[in-house]
Amino acid sequence: MKKPSWDAWATGKSAGMILLMLPVLAVVAFVAQILEALYYAAVCVFYVITSPYWITRTVWRALRPVRTAEHAVRRTEAREAISSTVKGCGCVLAGLAIPAAIIVVVALANH
Repeated sequence: MKKPSWDAWATGKSAGMILLMLPVLAVVAFVAQILEALYYAAVCVFYVITSPYWITRTVWRALRPVRTAEHAVRRTEAREAISSTVKGCGCVLAGLAIPAAIIVVVALANH
């Protein structure tokens, strides 16, 4: 989406008209922020509700017996998804563990 251009909007308008429009623009921007927050809240609720289904489905596909070639492909994809998720979580935990260890060492040194 193209960002709005303030210069293009203000062209041909007097300073008084621009000053009169500022409260209207502020209200529109405020409403837009509320709508955006509601949208992201709805997306968050959707993923929180549906994530157990997707997790269970992926684990089932990774562990179920292979009967067809399609099952084998799905099993491989599920195992790759689980592997990449575990690696990502490991990176996040390592990234959190290092600052936590530094904080503990500094706290113990100052105690």
